[in-house]
Amino acid sequence: MNLLKKLRKQNDVDQVEMAKRISVSYSHYVKLENNFVNPCSYVNKWHIFF
Repeated sequence: MNLLKKLRKQNDVDQVEMAKRISVSYSHYVKLENNFVNPCSYVNKWHIFF
């Protein structure tokens, strides 16, 4: 399981909410979670949530 998905599930947050929290669209978030795009530019936003 990818780290982003693991963190999301540990915090009991759905994909829509997680996308809002890191300020991306739902469709882009799904691509991040499934490793279709590189998450490097979003990592700095994750510390706010986690």
